[in-house]
Amino acid sequence: MNLVLYDLPDSYFNNYVQEFEKITVADVRKAARAYIHPDKSNIVIVGDVAAIRAGLEQLGYGAAKILSPDGAMIQ
Repeated sequence: MNLVLYDLPDSYFNNYVQEFEKITVADVRKAARAYIHPDKSNIVIVGDVAAIRAGLEQLGYGAAKILSPDGAMIQ
């Protein structure tokens, strides 16, 4: 199904591992620079606020928005 859906060659899955092994650190860095933008990213942390708040504050996330499980703003 994926071969048809994504218009992949019939040999795609036969050659997948070999093609994957050709990826270099430079390739990964180039892709990261092109697609990962920390200044436009959000960090989502899920957990018991009482248990993790002190650690988050130590990491500099004291001003984080805290939401209830249904998404309502708590803080």
